[in-house]
Amino acid sequence: MSHGRVRRRIALRRSRSAGSRLTDVARSDRPIVAGPWVGGVGAELLYWIPVLTWITTELEVDPARVIAVSRAGADSWYSEVAGHYVDLLDHIGTRRLDAAARQALDEIDAPRAIQRSKLDRMAFRLALESAGISDAEWLHPSVIWPLFRPRWYSGAGAATLSLHTVQRRLPEPERLPDLPDAYVALKAYFS
Repeated sequence: MSHGRVRRRIALRRSRSAGSRLTDVARSDRPIVAGPWVGGVGAELLYWIPVLTWITTELEVDPARVIAVSRAGADSWYSEVAGHYVDLLDHIGTRRLDAAARQALDEIDAPRAIQRSKLDRMAFRLALESAGISDAEWLHPSVIWPLFRPRWYSGAGAATLSLHTVQRRLPEPERLPDLPDAYVALKAYFS
């Protein structure tokens, strides 16, 4: 068997295992801390939130059980998949969040499994405290890497992405006061 086929089989096995983890979390009756998401906005919108949407629609998890943890005012993105939102920017500085985001980007291509950082554990405790609970399931964003690695790195079909995601439009955010009727928002950056 070729090296590529072996890698694809391993990636698919890990993807199935990650999918089983999602199902186990959904079957629990405990609250679910989803996050913290500190990585790129693109992956958050294309993969992480669609995974949470899949959990709340296909696995029928009541969004009220979900405590989403992200940063920088993304609460409206989570309004249909989480009953509670914790914004890390309200609790820790931008430098620390920026360092965590850089680490998350570096780990995407790392051959080892993504580790839960000290910041991740602090965010989990913060989510519990914010929701007034003492324990919960922890759905860490690292679950998306084994879920989608077969597609991203091993050439699996596009259907791999739709197995654990539901794509839908984000809810309309509240309109900021004093904006004209027509405007363009732009953020130019690269990574």
